[in-house]
Parts: sequence; C-alpha cells; structure tokens
Amino acid sequence: MVRELLLLALYSGKKIKNKKIKFLTKPQNLEVLEGEKAEFFCSVSKEAITVQWLRGDTVLEAGDKYDIISDGKKRTLVVKDSILGDAGKYTVMVGEAKATARLTVIGKLYFINVQVHILLIITPLKDQEVNEGQEIIFNCEVNKEGAKEKWYKNDEAIFDSAKYIIVQKDLVYTLRIRDAQLKDQATYTISLSNKRGEHAKSSAALTINQFGVFILTEEDLRIIEPLEDIETMEKKTVTFWCKVNRLNATLKWTKNGEEITFNKRILYKIDKYKHSLIIKDCGFVDEGEYTVTAGQDKSVAELLITEAPADFIEHLRDQTVTEFDDAVFTCQLSKEKASVRWYRNGREIKEGKKYQFEKDGNLHRLIIKDCRLDDECEYSCGVDDRKSRARLFVEGMCRLNRIYIYEAPGADVIFMAELNKDGVEVKWLRNNMIIVQGDKHQMMSEGKVHRLQVCEIKPRDQGEYRFIAKDKEARAKLELAGKLLAFVSLTMFLFSPKSEAPEIFLDVKLLAGLTVKAGTKIELPAKVTGKPEPQVTWTKADKILRPDDRITIETKPNHSTVTITDSKRSDSGTYIIEAVNSSGRQKINIHILSSTDKPGPPAAFDVSEITNESCLLTWNPPRDDGGSKITNYVLEKRATDSEIWHKLSSTIKDTKFRATNLTPHKEYVFRVSAENMYGIGEPAQCNPPGPPTGLKPTEVTKDSVTLTWNEPDEDGGSPITGYWVERYDPEQDKWIKLAEGVPTTEHFLKGLMEKQEYSFRVRAVNKAGESEPSEPSDPVLCKERLCEYCFRMCCYCKYTVSVFKKAPCLAISVIFDGITACFTFFLYFTDPPSPPRWLEVINITKNTADLKWTVPEKDGGSPITNYIVEKRDVRRKGWQTVDTTVKDTKYTVSPLTEGSLYVFRVAAENAIGQSDYFVAKDPDCKNKFFLFQICITEKKNRVWQLSSNIILTFTGNPTIDLKTRDIVVVKGQKLRIPIPFRAVPSPTITWHKDGKELKAGDRTTMKSDYTSALLEVIDSVHADAGVYTITLENKLASTTGSVNVKVIGN
Repeated sequence: MVRELLLLALYSGKKIKNKKIKFLTKPQNLEVLEGEKAEFFCSVSKEAITVQWLRGDTVLEAGDKYDIISDGKKRTLVVKDSILGDAGKYTVMVGEAKATARLTVIGKLYFINVQVHILLIITPLKDQEVNEGQEIIFNCEVNKEGAKEKWYKNDEAIFDSAKYIIVQKDLVYTLRIRDAQLKDQATYTISLSNKRGEHAKSSAALTINQFGVFILTEEDLRIIEPLEDIETMEKKTVTFWCKVNRLNATLKWTKNGEEITFNKRILYKIDKYKHSLIIKDCGFVDEGEYTVTAGQDKSVAELLITEAPADFIEHLRDQTVTEFDDAVFTCQLSKEKASVRWYRNGREIKEGKKYQFEKDGNLHRLIIKDCRLDDECEYSCGVDDRKSRARLFVEGMCRLNRIYIYEAPGADVIFMAELNKDGVEVKWLRNNMIIVQGDKHQMMSEGKVHRLQVCEIKPRDQGEYRFIAKDKEARAKLELAGKLLAFVSLTMFLFSPKSEAPEIFLDVKLLAGLTVKAGTKIELPAKVTGKPEPQVTWTKADKILRPDDRITIETKPNHSTVTITDSKRSDSGTYIIEAVNSSGRQKINIHILSSTDKPGPPAAFDVSEITNESCLLTWNPPRDDGGSKITNYVLEKRATDSEIWHKLSSTIKDTKFRATNLTPHKEYVFRVSAENMYGIGEPAQCNPPGPPTGLKPTEVTKDSVTLTWNEPDEDGGSPITGYWVERYDPEQDKWIKLAEGVPTTEHFLKGLMEKQEYSFRVRAVNKAGESEPSEPSDPVLCKERLCEYCFRMCCYCKYTVSVFKKAPCLAISVIFDGITACFTFFLYFTDPPSPPRWLEVINITKNTADLKWTVPEKDGGSPITNYIVEKRDVRRKGWQTVDTTVKDTKYTVSPLTEGSLYVFRVAAENAIGQSDYFVAKDPDCKNKFFLFQICITEKKNRVWQLSSNIILTFTGNPTIDLKTRDIVVVKGQKLRIPIPFRAVPSPTITWHKDGKELKAGDRTTMKSDYTSALLEVIDSVHADAGVYTITLENKLASTTGSVNVKVIGN
C-alpha cells in the first residue's frame, strides 16, 4: 500500500491568466418514462465555475424536485420523478455561453400492458441514403443489458470483418460499413435476444447513390473518433489524432482557443479519414487544451507534460596539468536548473579553498586549485542517477634530489635530477650557457634519473647550474671557498609558468559578421593565448560543434580553426568560441549568414493506401525552401533488391502522388526532392530507424529475465512499429531471434536455463525495415539468489529455541517437556525488502520539504543499500525521481514550486531489488508457522522416527497497532487503508464505514494475510470520506480500530 503525503506549499502570488469559459460537452435531448428521473449532463472548461440551469425563463434550484451536482468539470441536473408537465426545453448557462436540450416524458398509459423486464428497442435503425465511398453507421439502442445481437443483409448473416465493423457499447449496438459500394445497397436487420428468451428486431434500408447518376448531397463533416488526453515526458514526440466521416477534409486545430501555426516541430498530417497533429520535442510550453474542429463538430483533449530527468550533453574529459597548476573539469547538462554533485574516487567533495564549483547556464565546472601529485585520481559529476567520469593526471615538477661532492677541489661534482616520466629531452646550463658533453662535463640519463658530472672542479666552474625539462626547471649553485673547498648550495628553485587569463583574437571581418554563398567553404580562424594552455570550445545554437564529414576543428597551441566545407543555409547562425583556463575565460560571437541555395528535403514523407499495384505518397513542403519558391517536386523509386533509382515524375506541383503499375509482392523504396530556381535539393525518404539504446536486463531469476531499453534517437522518418529481441548462441556463434513485434520498450523472457549465461540485443522496426542491432547487453547469469535468514523468537513462545546457521542451511533445535526436536532445512530467498515505514513531512518551507521515515520491517535477507525518493505534483499523473542514492532515513526535497501541492513516496532497495512504495508497520511479534518432519530424541538416546508432520504455532489475542488515525486522499486517487495486527489463530475480519458494514464491490476490494489487512477503494470521491472501522475476532478475543478518511480536491 502506498502512503502518499500531501504538501501544500505557500501560495506564490503569481497571477493566473483569465481564460474564456466555454462548454466542452453540451446536454443532449432526453426521452424518459413517466416516474423515472431525467439527468442532463454537460462539462465546462474550468472546474471552479458555477452554472445556472433554467426551464424556460425560470432559474432552477436544488430541492425536492431537482438535484444540481458539480463534480470537477462535469455539471448535472437531475429531474426527479418525471411527470408529463416536466416535458419541455431546459437551458444551462455559464458566463455568456448557453446550451439547451429538450425533455420528452412518455406517459405510463402507453405501456399499461408492458412489463418492465421485456426487451425493447428504444432507438430503431433508420433508413440511410449515402454516396459511393462513404462510411455508413447503423445504431440501435435497447432498454436493458444482456442481449446478444445478430446482423443480417437481406436476411443473410454478416459478421465482424474489415468491411463490416460490429461494436456494442453499453445499450447501443452499432454496425459500420466501410467504403460503400452499389453492391452494399440492401435491407439491414439487427436481431436481439437474451437469456430470458425475449426477442427484438429492427430493420432499415440502405440506398447507394452512384457518382454520375444521381445529384450528390455531401454529408455534413463530423468527427467519428475523437481526440484522447495525452500525458508524456518533455523532449518526447506526441500525436493527437481523430477520424472524420469525409475523405481528405481539412480540419482546424487550436490550442487554448488560439489557432496553431504549423512548422518543422508541429506538423499536421492527413491520411484519408485520419487527421493527426504531431508535436515533436515537447516542452512545458506545449501543455494545454487542444481542439480540432470539423465543420460544426469539435473534439477536445488535454496534453500534460512531465519533467524529463537531466542528462549529460557534454561529458567530462580527462585533464593533464603540471604540479601546482589548477585543473578545470567541465560538463554540459540538458537542463539549466539541474543540481549536480562532484565526487573524488566516488566520495562526494564539498566546495572550499581546494575545490571550487562554477555554473554558467547548463555548463558546470569543477576547479581543483594548486594540484599536487596525490590529487591524481578519478573525478565525477553526478545528476540524479547519472554520472560522468574523468581522470586527472598531474605531472610533477622536476627536482634535484641529491648533490654530491666526493673530494676537495680537483675532484668531481655530480648533480642529479629525477623526473616523473621516462624519455624526456633535457638540457643542462651553467650561468645561462648550454653545457655541451665533453671531457669537462659528462651528462647521463637513466629512465627518470638525469646526472651532470663536472670533472676536476676549479674556480671557473662556480656559478648557477640549471636543469630544464620542457618548460619546467630546477636550479642549484656551486661555490668554492677558502682553500678551494667546494660545496653546493642545498637550496633548490622550482619555477611554475606565470598564469594568464585567456584572450581570443579574431579577424576584423569575422567580428563584423560573415556572409557566404551556399556551397562554398567557411573558415573561422582564431588566435587564442593564455597560461596554462586554455581549453577551447566551439558552439552553435547551444550545441557543441563536433567534427563530421563537413566540419573539421583544428586546435593547437595558440590557435583554433573551424572549417565547414560545402556550406548550406542551415549553417547560418551564431557561432561562439570560448576559451577557459584556471585564470579565467573569454567568449566571442561570430555571425554567419548563408545566402540562397537549393531547398532542403521535404518533410513528413509517408506511404499509405498500399495495394498490390499502387500506393499513395504524401509529404509536406521543405522546412527550408533555400530562399526561393519551390517550383516542383521530383519523385523516384527503386526496388529493394536494386541500387538503381527510377524517376516517376519530375513535374509534380502538389505534395502527393499516386504511384501505379507496381509489381505485386515486390518491395520498393521511394524518395522525393524539392526543386527551386537554384536546383534540386536533398531527397527525403523513409529509412530504417536507428538502433535502440540503453538495453539492460532487470529482475533476473533462475529461468527468466526482463529486458528494458530506450527508443532509437532516429525513427528513420516513419513511426516505430515494434521491436525484435535476439539472443546470442555461442555454440552456433550467431544471434537468434526470440521475439518480434514487441510493442513497447520492455519485454519479459522466460524458459531460460538455470546457471546459463545469456547476452541479448534489440532491433527497432518501421515501415522501411529493421534497424541495426543495439549494443549487446551485459552477460546475464540465470540463477537463484541465496540470502541470509534471521530467525526471531516470538514473544508468545514458551519453548526454548536454539538456532545454528551455516548458509545456506539452518538448524533449529526446540526443547519442550524434556524432548528435543532437531531439524535442518535449506533456505532460498529472492525477495526485495519490505517498504519503509511511517513516512512523514517534518518541516516545510516555500520551496523545500524535509522527509523522515523508519527502516523497513524486513530487509529481504540482504542489507538495505539505499532509498529512492519520489515526488509528484497532484496536477500531474507521473512520478518524478528526486534521488536514488539516499543512505539515511531522512531527506530534504528541493526545489519545489511555491503554491503547488505535492505527494511524496519512498522505497527501499537491496542487492535483490527495490521494494514497493508501501507504508505499513509489521508488529514485532508475528504468528510463525513451520512445517517439518522431525526426529524426536529422549535423554536416554532412544529414537522414534515419526511418519507424520509437526506444526509449531504461537498463539495470542488479536491486537491492532495503528500508527495513524487520519488518512487524506486526493479525489480520483486510490484510497488505501492498511491495518497491521497480531492474532493467532487467524481472525475473522469485517469492515464498517460510518457504522454500516462494507462489502467488496466494483470499487472496493478487501485483502488480508497473517499480519495485516488492507481496504482499497479506487477512484475515490467525496462520498468516500468518513470513519472506517475494522473488527478482528478469533476464538480468544476480538478488537476494533478506526481510521478517519478525508477526501480533498475538486
């Protein structure tokens, strides 16, 4: 059972934009029998709105005659005990909008001899006259449920098929006939019967008007399949769709009352009767109410967007610095507001003098000051459950370890220096003059150790000696004193290059902006200075530039150049060069404008209406027309077994074309290109999708595994229709297909072999074919997990129990009445832990909440490794993960939005897996049942082998351990009341609400086991509020407990 805690943050004071109130659905005409109640329904665009109901000019009020009900956006008028005088027109008004409906009351006199239980047809079939190609719908409504229908065409039975679609919903029976032809002209009959032997029948004639023979009257445009609400995650693609009754009609799409402008991100697609609104790369700005209008008909649906977790766009890179320099690690995230943590060898580091954190938009930096050799290790940046890792390499400064003098003047002196690397070219200098190998000076290098020997020292050999390795150096002095006694100063000088902030120098022409002709080469050279050497990054439109077939980036000391060959109009924009080192950073913008060019590829290229010899090709104009009007389109085809493209037409003016004279049972690939005065652009074609990503196995058992993966980054221009799952067979050294047509990004595989290792991979499929395979999963070993088991004595047990554990075996000795019972058994457990208990909010601010909970009752046989904290805004359906690495039993959730209402939940995780989000406290003492065949031994070692089994049970009066007596639930959510108890023998359990006994029903379920009881009520309403009482009774005693339930929300 999930225990959900509600948090109402302080109201933020933001103004709410006033939105015009309107009807989402209007009341319909009603026909009722005298004495029955009549119910008019409507729904409005806002919940907190009062409507007025009128009969004629009289305003109606709730009372003995009328009930007026408000439930969310739904409004209801109930006319009780209808009489003939109640017939007439009823009006509902909201703001300036109003709607009317008529009530017809049928007097009982007409049905004096009719019994209520007789099966009657309320709405019979109606004769219809339609044109060829249209869709026909026959509807028949009856007065009671349970009837079975049969449909006939001229007394010949017809069945559900592609031509005839037979549907029943509640009391309405529907026959839909697709693509009406002259041969469909007939009399259609529905015959109904039920188990009581009652029968009813209705018939209607269908007349088909042939084109060219009759004067055609076009049917009013209407929606036959409405839009549906959608909830998705940001950055995803969603599709609203509906169906209308007329081919290739044009519909009007609006969002929150404003007409939608279509572009490369928001597309409108028509496929015969189906109309789709496709929204790519969804953001919170796309949330709202979407309406499609077909003639006088409308359909409304709502789009809800949940926040996507932050991810890394640019990962950390390994850094190499010199000792005593600063190191800078940089990463880029997909969200600016993401909160990151920095780690050193997996342990979190805090900001201070040594470590400094910087944030610039979605760029995050870790600066490590004054690096030393012991700073060399792995550093990582973490956001949510994702991490980016890189290593720091520190090059030590060279140092003179020892300086030797063997004799007095006339003897030799040896200088020795040790580096941290082999094979480095070095130089020795005396008084800034390079020393050359010879009889006087001998230089030796052995790996990291370098020596200079000065032979037979004399006064002229005095001075400063320098050792240089690349740009690092060390110094020492040699002096002679007194009677040519030689000594060397032990002082060593280590020098580090002077730090300088980065500077970027560009040509004046680049600073003023660059205009290029499409197809030419773009060069962006820059001079970059700074010490230490700056790290240079090029970006365009917030995306880091990376080398590809057209783009090359050459960065070397003091210079960085971006070169773009065969430039396109899409290369226009602002390019940013940024240089960063430990002393600072600099950014400069370069504006590039590409002139006219050939057009881009057409958009939304699709294939439909496929037959043996033809298909319909449709597309949208290119997103980029190249700066010149599109003159025509060029369409080509090729067979999949050929590489040759054949032109179908090069003079197409419209954005659709029917390809004919195709070879039956042969596969084709089509492509279309747009043409303007500058030439023919890139073609658009339907390609196979990219490979799925993120494949990983979960929930591994001895004979099964669950695979999950992510959708491909590219769908190839056609929606993904399914996935293939493959397994690697090492004996045959090939991949074997296990499943195809998998509709989701998750698949459960069973029937695997225990102690066998498996690898899996996945392919995505669209209309063009299957993708390349995903990266293979990590090897999976199917096995049963063994876990430690802890035996606890029940406080009611009066016998002595001894436990001897040696995994995976458990030996238990029970002594009672001088007799010892010994038994040994094997334990195999694969359970995750039970849920954390008693989650509560202990402190609230305007944008944070402090949570606290207690550890789970059971750890599942494996230690708890971490807790998972999630939050949910009550206005949204989806849960958001806050943190998956919580080690403590408390946590501060931030940031929260001021003025919002939140729900929180916590789960525990061990080596086996994650617990449920369930809050319940098991008692310390539980009824324990063990069933063993035992060997009983007396003190005199006489032995009996029992053929029967023994059951050890511990008894106790029923007790209820309620930790809370108040539960708050949001309207529409599931109400769950968990009751932990102790009772042996097992008790009889009954539930009451406000004194009336509860029974299981459509919305209410009751569950229980040896230690707990659970009452669940789905889709809670305000009427579910009240006092719920549970009664436990066994042969020893009985007890009761009560919980007060409140239902909030409109």
